[in-house]
Amino acid sequence: MPHYGFNLQWLFMRPAGPAEPDLHVLDTIAGWGFNFVRLPCDYRFFTTAPDYPRATEEALDRVDRCLMACRERGLHLSLNLHRAPGT
Repeated sequence: MPHYGFNLQWLFMRPAGPAEPDLHVLDTIAGWGFNFVRLPCDYRFFTTAPDYPRATEEALDRVDRCLMACRERGLHLSLNLHRAPGT
């Protein structure tokens, strides 16, 4: 099945977007018949300088909440790392 959907910028820049996924947006995407959400990410959202290899629990929890909200609506979530250390 092809995937059609949207890019959401919630985790792309620091400070990141809302702590909770925007359920209205996800409901609208699913209601329109789309089945895909792409979430571009920046490594700085997940870490605190200078400890780049260690992700913060807060960041991982935010991703988990977004994943669960997408799953509840039948949306495939593609988590994309766009910025990595050194880029």
